[in-house]
Amino acid sequence: MNKKMTAAIWLTILAVLIQACGPTATPTPVLGEPPIAPPDLYVSTTGDDSNDCLSESMACLTIQEAMRKASPASTIQIGPGTFYAPTVAFTPRFDLTFQGTGRDVTTLVSDRIGTIFNITGSTNIVIRDLTIGHGSLTYTITRGIEVRNAAAVVTLENCRVTDNTTGVDISDGATVVIRDCLIEGNQTGISNAGVLTLQDSVLSGNATGFGTAFSNRGYAEVLDTRIERNGVFDTTSGAGTAAVSNTGQLVMNAVQIVDNNVYAFILQNGTATLSNTVIADNGNAGIWHIQGELTGSGLLIQNNGSYGVNLGGRSEIPDPGTLRLSRSAIVGNFSAGVRLDGGEVHLQNVTISGNTATSSGGGGIWAYGGSLFLLDSTVAFNTGYGVLATGDGGTITARRSVVALNSSTECLIDPRYSTSWGLGGYACSETWTTATLGLGPLTADGGTLVHPLLPGSPLIDAGGPVSGCPTVDQRGVARPASATCDVGAYEYGATAMAVVAATPGTETSDIIPLDQDSQADPTGTVHQDGVCRLGPGLDYPILAYLSQGQAVHLTGRNQEQTWYQVSRPELVQAGGFCWISARLVTIEAANISLPHIQPPPPPYDPPTATPAPAPVTGCYVYNQQQLAVCTVPCPANAQPGGACQP
Repeated sequence: MNKKMTAAIWLTILAVLIQACGPTATPTPVLGEPPIAPPDLYVSTTGDDSNDCLSESMACLTIQEAMRKASPASTIQIGPGTFYAPTVAFTPRFDLTFQGTGRDVTTLVSDRIGTIFNITGSTNIVIRDLTIGHGSLTYTITRGIEVRNAAAVVTLENCRVTDNTTGVDISDGATVVIRDCLIEGNQTGISNAGVLTLQDSVLSGNATGFGTAFSNRGYAEVLDTRIERNGVFDTTSGAGTAAVSNTGQLVMNAVQIVDNNVYAFILQNGTATLSNTVIADNGNAGIWHIQGELTGSGLLIQNNGSYGVNLGGRSEIPDPGTLRLSRSAIVGNFSAGVRLDGGEVHLQNVTISGNTATSSGGGGIWAYGGSLFLLDSTVAFNTGYGVLATGDGGTITARRSVVALNSSTECLIDPRYSTSWGLGGYACSETWTTATLGLGPLTADGGTLVHPLLPGSPLIDAGGPVSGCPTVDQRGVARPASATCDVGAYEYGATAMAVVAATPGTETSDIIPLDQDSQADPTGTVHQDGVCRLGPGLDYPILAYLSQGQAVHLTGRNQEQTWYQVSRPELVQAGGFCWISARLVTIEAANISLPHIQPPPPPYDPPTATPAPAPVTGCYVYNQQQLAVCTVPCPANAQPGGACQP
């Protein structure tokens, strides 16, 4: 063997030895091999921070220690019990998921001034199934969750945020999704100056210290959410709060703003689009439009302690903007259905009825300036004036509308107003009676409240040239039903597919089919992404998600006909059924008669944090994705997804 060959052999051996003794190289993944998932970390009240957190038996004691040991995209599994935030806050450095055992089971609390979750980085954070709150420190500067980075994305699911100065504080354009959560007992429930989606949630008992349940200064979409029992009123000063306050861009659909102590909704500026929304039983005005642009469709504004709708009212703001309402009912409010102090109000296919004037005026519509456009609407049976127009003057333009059967002068108009009432003499005439006008009592029909026209009413086919008719009436059914359209908000002879009452607490008979002799499969199509719940209401947990365009088989309804039970065979432990809001379903059959189904009891009664015990024959263990049924009394180990609830 020559020397050159011997040297080459020894160099090869030396290279192998160096590679064997050196650091192990990271293996190159095989093409198509799935990436290695980051490990879950566990935290429990019996854990130890010297553990590795990688299993329940080796759980850490504190969340902050699990965060220190976590990898990007890890999930921190937080067990039952109460866990205290650190001195500063939980501040995630990278993408993390915080997974509790249930919002009635896992609690993150702080007894210090400050924030519990402080998200300042460009991170994607998910927080699920837990409660976040400050306990006794409500009236200091405390926040449950603060998000302040334009690149941050935070998702909050099935959580309770309670007892903070601000429950969720979003700033600097951050993106936040809040889904199936209870925001309660905060001075301000949610303050948004970012991009917010709020869905299937409840805001209750907030605005305790003259804050607001929901304040929007950014862009927000609020869907299928209930905003109730918020706000305080100072009887000495007369000052009050609002359940909802907007200066940004706000979109609301299928929202209930009910039973709040003062104002329900204040548009201080910006734009708001409200649809299929109930604003009822609030202590002061339903909508106070101070400045900006508001568009509403399918609204029920009922039984509020002051005006149903008030445009203007601030002398320092010369132009309050424009408010447009269509296909809506403004009924049973105190002082006036609509108060106009400037700007423009456009009303089309609107019923204004049963509103009660004060000693100084009011009733149906009370104008003190500005421009009123009253189209295809019915103003009737108000206690007070039909239209009272005083102040410095303005303009009133009415077409195909009824102003009649009110208790006081139908129209008392200051001569400084420019008026145009259209044809027919159905507005402002004192000669009509209930019998001669043929206007029926207030009735729930097509998801709203209307005064139906009775056979032989002179309002039928009295709307003038068909070219001026709108395409639908207040219920959304087609106009005209015959030669031309009718006067007022109701089209005689045009029938909605089903009678569905929108009034809270109103009970109606079975759904009325169009054709009693025809039979059709009770099928519907989901026309908007939504959720299917254990029962008919936002209080029930989510069992499934439904997509736009998805077909559903309808098997029943609740008493109020506002929710449908649908067949979902895969939900075995829920009996093969779940419930979807009627607002999310388009019924495909012309004839549908569904049985009334007695729903299961609600799992909790918001805003009560802990449900009161009640005698039951069964109880439920639930979370966002699954349901199990257990016996009474609930076994101690029957809590895989949340507290055992009656």
